Amino acid sequence: MIITKYLAKEMFKTQIATLGVFTLILYAWRISFALRDVVAGNLEVSNLFIIVSTYIPNLLEIILPLSLFLGTLISLSRLYSEHEIDIILATGMSKMHIYKAVFILVAVSFLLSAFNSLYLTPSANSVAKKIMNQASSSAGISLLKEGQFNPLGDYTDHSINVYVGDKDGDVLQNIFIAQLSKVGGLKPSITFSKSGILQKNANGTKSLVLWDGHRYSNDDGSLAYRDLKFKKMTYQFAQSVQSNQIDYDDISTIQLFHNKDSQSRNVLIYRFTIPLTIFVLGLYSLPLAYVRPRGSRFQKLPIALIVFMSYFIIVQTLHNSVSDGKISALSYLICHLVFGLVGVLLNLDFKRIFNGFKKNV
Repeated sequence: MIITKYLAKEMFKTQIATLGVFTLILYAWRISFALRDVVAGNLEVSNLFIIVSTYIPNLLEIILPLSLFLGTLISLSRLYSEHEIDIILATGMSKMHIYKAVFILVAVSFLLSAFNSLYLTPSANSVAKKIMNQASSSAGISLLKEGQFNPLGDYTDHSINVYVGDKDGDVLQNIFIAQLSKVGGLKPSITFSKSGILQKNANGTKSLVLWDGHRYSNDDGSLAYRDLKFKKMTYQFAQSVQSNQIDYDDISTIQLFHNKDSQSRNVLIYRFTIPLTIFVLGLYSLPLAYVRPRGSRFQKLPIALIVFMSYFIIVQTLHNSVSDGKISALSYLICHLVFGLVGVLLNLDFKRIFNGFKKNV
């Protein structure tokens, strides 16, 4: 039991270090993409880290199996190269102590992966979608730049451009709004105002309140424009047209259970098969960790990375094909089963089996 705890502790420390390093790297990579949305005016700075943080559960679907795989591989390779495994086996202990230590990490990682896949990831995706929907309707208004035309939306039936002469926080001066019509869309209009202010609505969006201005519109299609003088006008910008296509990644696992359509069933099967990658990669860690005497502890690391990349590329390819309706969701189970059987075969001691077979014959 002491040996099992020692081996599990060594592998756990390496797994945590690997998990932290890859999470930081991919987190920084994700921030770089979010910063482009901030610069483009599609996202407010206040929502930047919230949006990036909601993407972490999606990253964990890959990082968690990878950290387990590399953590056990590197730790056991070091123990092999420093002859600690040989000493353990020389004292009469079997390899079952090593398998028990690996199984402890696999069981804990499996539970974390199941919680992440079935609950955390869809919840985070739902939160991120709500924030992005609100940000898409308000971020552009918040980032109005003075002294130039600011495009605030290119919709299916019209487009909007706003010119601001002066800006002090949310207070605007000398405002010009041009609503340009598209074929079969809203009628064009031009709005002038001496001053205005950005106002936050209850639903998180923003509207523009204008004072002392004129609005010129052509509602009947004639050449004459109507001049509407106003003391106060609230200009509510239309939200971007949202796609009617259902995003199944945002739907909770419980809701998928109640849905009867085939796509919900496919997504549900995929979520349940993600934790299986933990078990499959755990089978590969021990045989790939074996290092010959005086060998480098990293000599099989390239092979391990090839195995991991091949495995996940195949899984993602199947996921795309299933989402497109080209193949059945049962292909997930077949893929995991094939890789799992190969992992079992790699752990079998064929020499001992063959010698035992010869004695019986």
